[in-house]
Formats: sequence, C-alpha cells, structure tokens
Amino acid sequence: NCATVTDATGATVEPGQYIEYTVDAENLGDLPLSDVIVFDGIPTPSQFAASTNQSATIECSTNAGVAWAACPAGIAVTDVRLNIGTLAAGATQTLTFVVYIP
Repeated sequence: NCATVTDATGATVEPGQYIEYTVDAENLGDLPLSDVIVFDGIPTPSQFAASTNQSATIECSTNAGVAWAACPAGIAVTDVRLNIGTLAAGATQTLTFVVYIP
C-alpha cells in the first residue's frame, strides 16, 4: 500500500516511480561553517535508491533519526542525513539523492 505522494511540481508520484531530491545548502555568512549536516525527512514508504554526491557523505535512518547508517539501495528510510563538512563563506552546496516509491 502506498499513500499519495506529490513531488515539488505538485505531480502525483505513483508506486513504482522514483523521486529525485535536490537540496541546496547555502552559507550566507562571512565565515566558513564547519561540521555542516543537512537533514531531510522522506515520506514513507520510500526506499533509498541512489546518491550522486561526491562532496558529501550520505547516511539514512529507518527510525526517524534515532540511529544512522550507510544507505544501501533498497532500504526503507524515514530520513536522510548529508554530511557536507566545511562550507565556505558565501558558498552553496547542491546535494542530490533519489528514493523509490514501492
């Protein structure tokens, strides 16, 4: 069973389809930020499918952020955590990942 999910354009996502998430992290300050982590909740039931981020470590949670681990494809997730590390002053980091709606 799958609840109705809509993507950023407002389109309905059906079971068997993929959703690509794009998250921009921007440092609006004058100094670099260290230990930058971006959290994103994922609608259930979604499965992690892929990440194309070379500049961030991605981890998934299956229990609403209580515990975090690597994100193998096909695992049901509730949240995604992107560890950027240092973000320079005025810089923007774009992060992308894909989930599958079973």
